[in-house]
Amino acid sequence: MQARTLIVVALPAEARALIDYYRLRRVVQSHAFAVYQNNAEDTWLAVSGIGKVSMAAACAHLHHCSGANANDVWLNIGIAGHAEYSVGDVLLVHSATDANTGRTHYPPILFKTGVASCGIVTVDKVRDDYPTNAAVDMEASAFFTIASRYSTAELVHSIKVISDNEQHPFAAVTREKTQEWIAQVLPKIDELNTRLREIAQQNERIEFAMPDCLSHLRFSFSQTQQCEALLRRWHALSEGSTLPAAEFASARSAKQALTTLQQLIDDRAVTYS
Repeated sequence: MQARTLIVVALPAEARALIDYYRLRRVVQSHAFAVYQNNAEDTWLAVSGIGKVSMAAACAHLHHCSGANANDVWLNIGIAGHAEYSVGDVLLVHSATDANTGRTHYPPILFKTGVASCGIVTVDKVRDDYPTNAAVDMEASAFFTIASRYSTAELVHSIKVISDNEQHPFAAVTREKTQEWIAQVLPKIDELNTRLREIAQQNERIEFAMPDCLSHLRFSFSQTQQCEALLRRWHALSEGSTLPAAEFASARSAKQALTTLQQLIDDRAVTYS
């Protein structure tokens, strides 16, 4: 099955340029949220409204409407504030923290993007102060919480365009400016989407058997699923290299082996400051 892209935005102004670019049309039978799809039905978009609850509900609704599977790309695209970046800059989120709970998501980034990255803090109300070295929005943490249940972690990402900073307050943000900012970075968004769909297609073609260096261990069903997800990341990061068997020689349990595999992936992963 061809990999698809499911996009969730908070605001109609964030959606407008994406609807035009991907030639999306409104799905008439969707009433809870505005949902759009293209003719090929491989690109979908939902407009959630502002806030974490709305974002979570829209993700669940889009999953239901689209019949999404576990190998689809999920993207949250929208505006965010940042103390240091300039208005109009585009950023890929490498960590998303809920300001209330402190829970943080770390989406795996498996390739160099040419786009700067940042952490983001999701808050409940608009604020005119900014976290240190992080963007701020009102939806990203909820997006990761829900979308990560529907697809593999490396295919779930948030792309933010800076709308306000210490020199340009959020109060000055308009619908027209939001549409313009999103439109200006569409080529970069589309490039990221293409790379993620390539990874999804690779995942679709690969069927993993348990490597010999792990075959002597007893994996539960959930551990087997976790191992397969990690093996897919290893395959993408290492360009298909065989696992170094020596690294697992001392593993006496599936849990130890998974910890070792995660560390090998972390050592190879694309990192950002």
